[in-house]
Amino acid sequence: MTMFKAFGPCAIPLVGKKDRRIQASDFNIFWGRYRVEENVGCFMFAMSRIKIEKSVRVSKYSRLKPKTIYKYIPYFVETAPNSFRRDCFKEEYIEKYQKIIFEENKLKPVMFFVFHPELNFGDKKSPVFFRELEELKTFLVQSGRVFNIELSDLNGKMPSWGIKGIIRGEKGGTNKHSSALKSALGFNIPRKEKLFYRSPY
Repeated sequence: MTMFKAFGPCAIPLVGKKDRRIQASDFNIFWGRYRVEENVGCFMFAMSRIKIEKSVRVSKYSRLKPKTIYKYIPYFVETAPNSFRRDCFKEEYIEKYQKIIFEENKLKPVMFFVFHPELNFGDKKSPVFFRELEELKTFLVQSGRVFNIELSDLNGKMPSWGIKGIIRGEKGGTNKHSSALKSALGFNIPRKEKLFYRSPY
């Protein structure tokens, strides 16, 4: 089984406080900082929102320390079969990133990378690799649409199906059958419980 690796978030540098534009001359700085340019896999363009919260005082002698929480809104997912450097910042892609950056002028653009553990630019790719890459992209799009219903790949493709009352269904479509299936799939387990969830087998 291929075990892809996740890397990110990687802040995309912008030029200008008002224009907030992606500039090609900054790409070398970006790749030099994160060093994943020769890897292959899938990438996700997202916008980050930083929220500052106060931590809970553990004892009467401890001080409240600010806690920084990062929240992300995913917008685009695409494959990078050649390499991240060659596939992430194509001109037609940058235009789409730029549109989101203008619309979300209080958020910061970031990239997430999910890369193959062994293959890099120049390595021979098998048909299995390309199939796994498409499956990975489909999974990331479907999962990310829980947080942003408009998430798609960079060709505008979105999932064309849903399950009423479970995923991408209309509101009010839940019944005892969909609730039971959600329970079986673990969709209704609170996030805190999921962190400590173990298989019964």
